[in-house]
Amino acid sequence: MVARVVLAFAAGAASSAAVAHALRRRESSASDVSTSFGGANPSAAVEIRGNNTKALLIEANGATKASTREAPQSTWLKPLSAAMLTCCALAAGTLSHELQSGRHDWLRIYMSVASLLVAGLAALQLMRAGWQPAAAPFKAAESTPVPLVALPDFSGVWIKDKEASDALDGAMELVKLNRLIRPAVALVKGMEIVHADGQFAFSVLSAIPWFKVTERYPLDGETREFRRRDLRRGRHVGRVQPGADGTVRVELRWPEPFGGGGADVFRLADADTLSVASHLTVHGSSSGYTTLYRRKA
Repeated sequence: MVARVVLAFAAGAASSAAVAHALRRRESSASDVSTSFGGANPSAAVEIRGNNTKALLIEANGATKASTREAPQSTWLKPLSAAMLTCCALAAGTLSHELQSGRHDWLRIYMSVASLLVAGLAALQLMRAGWQPAAAPFKAAESTPVPLVALPDFSGVWIKDKEASDALDGAMELVKLNRLIRPAVALVKGMEIVHADGQFAFSVLSAIPWFKVTERYPLDGETREFRRRDLRRGRHVGRVQPGADGTVRVELRWPEPFGGGGADVFRLADADTLSVASHLTVHGSSSGYTTLYRRKA
């Protein structure tokens, strides 16, 4: 009997500890992402050019809305964890009481065991998923508002020049891209850009129907969230930074797993040639590559 009581308490404690560990892991991941993007980390993955007043304006514009959208996620996770811990404790106590009393109310015993199993499985799933914390908002900065810079028109269908473009092996290895997705990336034919009405939108054109990446950003620097480009669970946060040199810089950051950030710089070399310089940083390691596109006639 004593062994059964000890076993019941051990099961409850293990389930409670698993849930608590999942919560701590989630908070730790969120802290790491916050540090990597605009915090005290001098090697932040998304570089904000301090000598560009437009960048500072975008910095201020994007911060408030992003933090407002992400606040609800953290408000319900902690109460949920507390509720799970309470259920585990009650289930363990009920199971212990039934085993000690010797009455063996099997309905209560079954319900207690089921509660512990459900809590344990839920905690395991949460730990495996990392609870997918949202990426931290861009750090706000004070700036005097300045008008938007004039940009060339990027609109059109652009076909990838594979011979003139860099290989993507380093970038795919950096983010540990799924082996099933790598061939889809290699089969990307180009992209379609819609640059109008204060918006910059692009869609990847691929020979594989299910491989789709479409993103749309306002040119005023307001942040937007889209599905992660590596097709992992979760979303990334991005924004557009128009450059005084006529470029469009798309800045991204995303949470764990393989949390990090990066940027794509769109530049028109001439009316029919588009260059996209990409840079990624994950866990302190970086990779960069340049892709050339030709305008479709």
